[in-house]
Amino acid sequence: MSRYEESKIMEHDERLEHLESKIEKKDKERWKQTNFTVVAIEFNEEKYKQGEAEVNRNLSKGLVIHNDYKTDSGIVIFMCKWKKIPNEDCK
Repeated sequence: MSRYEESKIMEHDERLEHLESKIEKKDKERWKQTNFTVVAIEFNEEKYKQGEAEVNRNLSKGLVIHNDYKTDSGIVIFMCKWKKIPNEDCK
């Protein structure tokens, strides 16, 4: 492959990365977080059912698991609900 071809490939890769980042930014702008909740689930035979029930209740209300973190005593789950907003509101 010639140097010219290599430079063109690099140029096109940079353009592609730039366009991908613009698309990701636009996709993020079209969604708005409308609800956020944190659920702690303890790894304890008597207490884990409460957290499990709360996660299931939130899932049935349309919340999704956004992130989770393991702790020494269990897990903390961050849940949120997203709403699509019209493009003209994205600025």
